[in-house]
Parts: sequence; C-alpha cells; structure tokens
Amino acid sequence: MSANFEEKKVQLNYDNLTGEKTRKQTISNISEEATNENIISFARLLNSIAPESEPLHDLFIIESHRHTL
Repeated sequence: MSANFEEKKVQLNYDNLTGEKTRKQTISNISEEATNENIISFARLLNSIAPESEPLHDLFIIESHRHTL
C-alpha cells in the first residue's frame, strides 16, 4: 500500500472581540515540505497585521494523502 501526498492547507480561526461570529480563513496550496514551525511562523506574521478586533485564535494544518490498495 502506497501513500501519495495530495494537498496541505491551513485553516486560521480568528476571534471576534466585538461579539460577532468568529472568522475562518483557509490557505490552500501549501507545499508538502512546509514544516509546522514555518506554518506557525507564517500565521504569527498574519496575526501581526490582523485587525486588533480579530486576533488569531488558533489554526489547523490539514494534510491529505491518497492510499492505493
């Protein structure tokens, strides 16, 4: 059984301090070689330019592989 890389994406979840619904942002086409540390550093950079009313709360790193039987 072999596993082939399909995709990697990041879902960023922002708090909304004004009481409205939280906001999600998905970034697709992340390279297979991108490390978790690099992705977290990138998320911190995005958080530094996010509006103060919507700070980054957390993120999901989603990686998909296709398994051939």
